[in-house]
Amino acid sequence: RIGDFTLINSRCSLGHDTHLGKYNFISPNVCFSGFTTIGDENLFGINSATIPLIKVGNRNKIAAGMVLDKNVNDDSVVFHRFKEKVMAIPK
Repeated sequence: RIGDFTLINSRCSLGHDTHLGKYNFISPNVCFSGFTTIGDENLFGINSATIPLIKVGNRNKIAAGMVLDKNVNDDSVVFHRFKEKVMAIPK
C-alpha cells in the first residue's frame, strides 16, 4: 500500500506487504524488504534499505546508503559513518 503524495523514484524496490504512509520521498535505488512499515513525511536517501519487519515512524531523515536493521521512532535522523579497514595483500 502506498500513501497519498508519496514520491517513489527510479529503480526502487518495495518488498511484499510493505506499507508506505503519506508524503514520503523515496530517492533512487531504495530497497524496502518484506513486511516493512513506513509512516508519514519521511525522506530516504539514495541506496538506503531496510531488512524485513522494520518499522519507521514519522518525519525521519534516512541518509544515503543506510541499511536499517532496527526500528526508527519519530523525528529522527539516521546517519552512520562506517570505519573502513583497508588491507594490503602482498603478491
